[in-house]
Amino acid sequence: MGLSFFLHGGRINRPFFIRIRITLFYANRNTGFTFIELLIVIVIIAILASIAILYYIDLRALAIESTMLSDARNCASKAEAWGAHRNTYVGFNANECVVTHNNSLIVANVTTSTYSISVRNPSARTNRTVCTIDNTGQISWQ
Repeated sequence: MGLSFFLHGGRINRPFFIRIRITLFYANRNTGFTFIELLIVIVIIAILASIAILYYIDLRALAIESTMLSDARNCASKAEAWGAHRNTYVGFNANECVVTHNNSLIVANVTTSTYSISVRNPSARTNRTVCTIDNTGQISWQ
């Protein structure tokens, strides 16, 4: 032991970061989280999870409506190609159209100059289960 040991009253003057590391390493090992702290963390996680689940449900409904609209537009494009090639919409077959995600396709009101295509999905939101598009490109939801 050097002279500095006796000059500081038997205490070695260590650098600050070493004193902090020793204090943290040899801290009281019996400390922990209280029940209230754990309960608060669990409540916060539950609130965040409920927000995420509600957001996911809305996104799923929007995705279903997007697929319905996409299926209707794709079928309308095929109907337009049919009509441009034959100069009439009569005889257009809806079975040529591809439908996705449990959508059901209905082609109705086909005349020589007009058509109406509806896509139905029972999993969509209320008042948005049927998407209809006509030859003018007008889209309506029911």
